[in-house]
Amino acid sequence: DKFDLDISLLSEEDKKSKNIIGNNFLIWYNIDKFPFFVRNRKDGDKILLSNGTKKIKDLLIDMHISLKERDEALMLLNKDGEIISVLGIKKSFVLKENDNNNLKIELIRRES
Repeated sequence: DKFDLDISLLSEEDKKSKNIIGNNFLIWYNIDKFPFFVRNRKDGDKILLSNGTKKIKDLLIDMHISLKERDEALMLLNKDGEIISVLGIKKSFVLKENDNNNLKIELIRRES
C-alpha cells in the first residue's frame, strides 16, 4: 500500500536515463527471467553486487538506511528466487542495461 510498480518495455529514451529519477527507480531486466516476485526482506537474504555477494541487512546498514526503512524494504526476485533489487535502494550487479527485450520496472512511492 506504499508503492506502485509500473512495468513496461524499455524505450530508447529510458536507456539514456539514470537509475534514479525523482521518486522513481528504474531497473533494466531481461524479459526471459520473467515472472518476478516482490516480498519483504528475510533473514539471510543476499544480493550480488559488483564486488561479490552481500547480505541485504549489511548493505542497508552500510547505506545508513533507517531501521524503519530496513523493516519495510521490498525485495524483487526473479523466477529463480535470486534477488535482483532492493526496490528503490539498490540493484543487483547481474542486471544488464544493454540487453535486448528488457523491461523497465519503475517503483513509485505513494505520497503519504
